[in-house]
Amino acid sequence: MRRMEKVKVVLYGVGEMGKRIGLLLLKKEGVEIVGAVGRRRGVRQDLGEVLGLDKKLGIRVSDDLDAVLSKAKSDIVVNSTTSFLKEVYPQIATAVKHGVNMVSTCEELSYSYILDAQLCIQF
Repeated sequence: MRRMEKVKVVLYGVGEMGKRIGLLLLKKEGVEIVGAVGRRRGVRQDLGEVLGLDKKLGIRVSDDLDAVLSKAKSDIVVNSTTSFLKEVYPQIATAVKHGVNMVSTCEELSYSYILDAQLCIQF
């Protein structure tokens, strides 16, 4: 039986929502967190410390998504940074530039075309 490769994830956002997502991802078989980005909280700290674990994970939280995606070779970004389309758009654009898919908790993405059709066309 062939083993599947792990899905490599960059965690973007390590606030309350991102911390909970990160803890869940660490428990999931077949998932590996390969990078972490914060906007303010936790920057330059080890992700394990930020998540409240008793151990370091060897993943330093950065404030530069572009730099993390250049090094991490991830399959996906899990984004929990903001609820607002105009704030999340540049983050999505950075992931797209690197050829990486993004899943986001941004509520306005569910009706983004209604909010800003011109911005959505850029996607």
